[in-house]
Amino acid sequence: MIERGNQLLILEIKSGKTIHSEFLKNLKQFKKLNPDVQNYLVYGGSQDQDHSECEEVGFGDLEKV
Repeated sequence: MIERGNQLLILEIKSGKTIHSEFLKNLKQFKKLNPDVQNYLVYGGSQDQDHSECEEVGFGDLEKV
């Protein structure tokens, strides 16, 4: 968790290079509890993606968070 001003960022870090649906399980649960959080999945791949549950960021682009 990172607090940035009034915004709460949740990061989950996975070593896999391919995103699997189970990677999003905890982030989805947290979003249900607090819809205002910004979720990030940091993974071993290189392709950034944006989904309704979270933003997916490769290790090489971690500075975008």
